[in-house]
Amino acid sequence: MAGEVASCTPADAALSSLVDDVTALSRDAPLDARVPGLEWNVGDVLAHLAVQVERFRDFVTGDRSPDDDVAVVPDGPVPVVVAEVNRRLIASVDHRDAAVLNDRLRAAVADYLSVTATVPRSTPFRSWECGTDVGGATAILVAEMLVHGLDLARGLGTAWRIVPSHASLALPTVWALLPAYLDPVATRHVRASLAFAPRGMPGVRVSVDGGVAEVVPDVGPVDCRIHARPDDLLLLSFGRVALGGLVKRGRLWVSGRRPWMGLPAPSWFLPP
Repeated sequence: MAGEVASCTPADAALSSLVDDVTALSRDAPLDARVPGLEWNVGDVLAHLAVQVERFRDFVTGDRSPDDDVAVVPDGPVPVVVAEVNRRLIASVDHRDAAVLNDRLRAAVADYLSVTATVPRSTPFRSWECGTDVGGATAILVAEMLVHGLDLARGLGTAWRIVPSHASLALPTVWALLPAYLDPVATRHVRASLAFAPRGMPGVRVSVDGGVAEVVPDVGPVDCRIHARPDDLLLLSFGRVALGGLVKRGRLWVSGRRPWMGLPAPSWFLPP
């Protein structure tokens, strides 16, 4: 209820810490530096982070609905719609000054955490692609900071470390989004069960059947179970690392009835 003060959660603390890391990384950054593997430059990444946090704050308060953004873009699959929403929101942000972008991002996170501290974490929340709760919304933002922090580091030619415990906070909500990002064309003839088994935390089972996916707790036998650290599984979910590369480096291994099913699995999902 309004006015109820919720205690700071591990995800809140992670988000607060990560915005400091991101803004320290991008202080005085060349905003036109390209990010390898993306169509965005460094300024685009910072703008995306700032405006997404602002939008999530407004979705929590009810000052704005995700439908407001979706209504002005062409219909299409969820990943295509979200990509167009992101493109338009990024274009609305002034990219000329890294300090201004960093200040806007820090202020957005502070405002978001101030707002979410007044509502139960179980309060329903809806974004452009899914429904979750306020706790899940914060987990999504943690994932965004972790992954886009890596994008910034790659664009700036510097290092970025993802703490596995931070990735563990984000993964359950990220995995809940997978059905929305399933490629129905690529999986129209696929019938398989895939499990993600991160070290030190419960995993999930993803059942794919003719272009439809369902995510449930990881219980019982599966065709392929993918074992890796939470940080590697997070980057794999966002398409920032290749499964084969993780296998070659000894950071990922597979088991199950048909372990070879893990090899094509990343191609079953469209990039978030």
